[in-house]
Amino acid sequence: MDYKEKVYFVVPIFIQNAMLSFYGLKLRRERYGKHLINKYKQLLDSQYWNISRLNDFQERVYSLRLYMLSNLFHIIKNIWVIITFKV
Repeated sequence: MDYKEKVYFVVPIFIQNAMLSFYGLKLRRERYGKHLINKYKQLLDSQYWNISRLNDFQERVYSLRLYMLSNLFHIIKNIWVIITFKV
């Protein structure tokens, strides 16, 4: 048992609750911190894009969707082959 666990079990319940709340905030910041903030800033910035930039973004999204769909079909096909041979 490391020192953090020893301290946790010695302190009163309300301090344990506070410790867990701060730990939860730390985890939330690690999970959603910079990435979510950057996406939010991009969203705010995108409302002022001109038509050519918006069209470029839409083309990139469309090409990404096509790429994902073509690879998804390939993956599903390979999984189907594996499943049918095991049965």
